Amino acid sequence: KMIVYDVKGEFLSKHFEPELDKVFYPFDARCLRWSFFNELRTPPDFEIISQVVFKPPRETHADPFWNNAAKDVFAAGLRFLHAQGCRTNADIWNFFSQGLEDIIRQLKTLPVEDRGALKHIESKGSGPAASVISTLTEKISWFRFVTDLDGDFSFRDFIRRPGPGNLFLLNIKNYAETFRPLMTFAFDLMIRETLSLPDTTREENRRLWFCIDEIGSLDQISVLFELLTVGRSKGAGLVVDNQDLGKIEDVYGKPNKMTFYNNFNTGFFLRLNDPDTAEFLSRSIGEREIIKRMEGRQLSPKDIGDRKTINDQDKIEKLMLPSEFMHITDFHAIVKLSSFSISETAIPRIFLQARVPHFQDRHGVTTET
Repeated sequence: KMIVYDVKGEFLSKHFEPELDKVFYPFDARCLRWSFFNELRTPPDFEIISQVVFKPPRETHADPFWNNAAKDVFAAGLRFLHAQGCRTNADIWNFFSQGLEDIIRQLKTLPVEDRGALKHIESKGSGPAASVISTLTEKISWFRFVTDLDGDFSFRDFIRRPGPGNLFLLNIKNYAETFRPLMTFAFDLMIRETLSLPDTTREENRRLWFCIDEIGSLDQISVLFELLTVGRSKGAGLVVDNQDLGKIEDVYGKPNKMTFYNNFNTGFFLRLNDPDTAEFLSRSIGEREIIKRMEGRQLSPKDIGDRKTINDQDKIEKLMLPSEFMHITDFHAIVKLSSFSISETAIPRIFLQARVPHFQDRHGVTTET
């Protein structure tokens, strides 16, 4: 089965099977019913899943304190709600929308060992505490749009459940920034669950495909590199596309850009407009050693005595120049396969027809493709 991140709704409109597949997008009428607490199974989950929601900032110069403090308060709030039997999405959003004094008062009812987060919000000065709560509510702002979507679905169970059926994570451009943290959270959670599976066997032959369109439009998926390195033993594969490597560098950092690229065994390169990406790909594909025959001539002023010399010279040259990546013709691609050389291939001109609407507004407006 496949988990597909679709920023345009194109994959969903052409491949969605209503009887088998599921859609997750809070603004779509077909969105499955999901509750955040469905992903919390054991006491350590409160801390682990809070870390997924509150990943450290991408900016290396940013102070990690505010993010880490907000994560601690969020985990403590989840423990309080769970103990009180308040386990809906609305309960989470309403709890952290309270005033600071109300949050502190309720967290003080937790067991002593779970009150550590109070140190971040009980400071005498209101400034630091308010900043922690502000960081927290900014990170979970998407909760306000899932308060009426409670149900039995679990991303973790979807990974473990055998049988067919794909999951489309839709994120239409109009609201992409709003739901980017939610979609990143869903992928991070499902990849973690995949990596927790036992190794697949020949008899089982498990296959899980993560297909991410415009991966640079998501926040950093913290376990992505682990999926690339050990996912094969779990039966997992990853297919991603992006316009250029600059966005990958923005999200994962410059040192990880090469690691990101090197962990993909198969690459399809279409025409590029970014010279930096073209230069990077030219270097990464490598060089070849060739022998060039060089001829030299010496002319004599007399009728005889002219000389011709022939020498073979070894020369190193790039397999592909950067300019070649920038002039690939339409419907052609350069293909790199593991253990093989590179090749140019033609892309079949097959255009699938849309079978279902790419987006059905849950508020009553249906957008046809």
